[in-house]
Amino acid sequence: MKARLHLLDMSDVRQLMPTQLNDLVQACDLWSESPEDILGFAGLTIDTGHISEYHDASRAVERRAAEVAMPYPTWFDVAPRTEQLLFLLVRSSRPDVVVETGIGNGRSSAIILAAMDLNGTGVLHSVDIDDHIGALVPDRHPRWVTHIGDGSPAALEGFLRDAGPVDIFIHDSDHSYRAQRAEYEIAERYGSSRFLLASDDVNWSNAFLDHCTTRGLSSAVLSDVTKCFGLAWRPRERLGHD
Repeated sequence: MKARLHLLDMSDVRQLMPTQLNDLVQACDLWSESPEDILGFAGLTIDTGHISEYHDASRAVERRAAEVAMPYPTWFDVAPRTEQLLFLLVRSSRPDVVVETGIGNGRSSAIILAAMDLNGTGVLHSVDIDDHIGALVPDRHPRWVTHIGDGSPAALEGFLRDAGPVDIFIHDSDHSYRAQRAEYEIAERYGSSRFLLASDDVNWSNAFLDHCTTRGLSSAVLSDVTKCFGLAWRPRERLGHD
C-alpha cells in the first residue's frame, strides 16, 4: 500500500519556514545595529544622559548576577544591544504600562524597571508559565507585577485586560509562528493610543513580518549578535509621552 502524501497549502508552509534575513531586511522600514538609530526613526528623542544611565543600570544588573543563583542559562538573557534599546525606549517614551512575556532570569525586566525608576512612573507586568523567574530583579520591586499562567492566548488576554491600556508590549516567549501572531494580535487589542509592539527573535519565523504587513505597521529591526529584535507601531503616531 502506497503512503499518502499530505500536501500543505502555502499558508502552512509559510508558518513552518524560518524567516529569511534578506526578506526581513527588505520588508522592514529600517534595519540597524544602533539602538539610537532605531528609536530616532520611531520618533523618540534620546537624551545624552540616558546613555550613561543605561551603563550604570547594566552594571548594577551584572553585580546582582554575581550575587544570586540564576535558574536559567545566561544565553536566555536579552542580548546587549537589545538591552540598551529597551532601557532607552522606556526612558525616553515614559510608558505607564509595559507588558512582557517570557521572563527567565529577568535581565530585561531589571533593565526596564531601572528606567522606570528614573522616570518616576510606570508599571511592568511580566507574564510567564514558571514562577521561578526574575532572579535579577531587585527583591519586592514596587513597580513589578508578575502573572503566572498556562501560556494560552486566553490567559494572556486576561492578564492584559487587568493591566489596562498597554503602552509597550514585548514578546519573548514561544517563538512559533502561531504563538507569536496570537500574542501580537491580542496585545494590539489592549494597546493604548501610543501602543508599540516589540518582539525578540523576529528572525525565527515570518510572524513579525506578516503581522506588520497585515496591520499596515511601521517597523524597525535591530540586528543584535545572533538574533534580531523588532519594533512596530502605527504610522505617523507619536510614541513619546503626551
